[in-house]
Amino acid sequence: MVKFSKKIKLREILNLVEQLPERERLQLLRQLEKKAWARKLASVVQPIRVRLKSKRITDSDINRIVEEVRQERYEARSRRM
Repeated sequence: MVKFSKKIKLREILNLVEQLPERERLQLLRQLEKKAWARKLASVVQPIRVRLKSKRITDSDINRIVEEVRQERYEARSRRM
């Protein structure tokens, strides 16, 4: 990766990008989109991770929920008959 010692203005970067062949511009675009999506995904996933860490679900919670759903479905099926 190239590091520059002076500050580069956006206009200068855009001028350089315009000089690239179309194929390389598309490659640059894909790389920028990939980074943007990764950042957006991380911003969505991070709050979920934090919430899940603080609210662990136990095996007994899972079993209770499964039994409730089974009971509801059994009752719904019994009413149809």
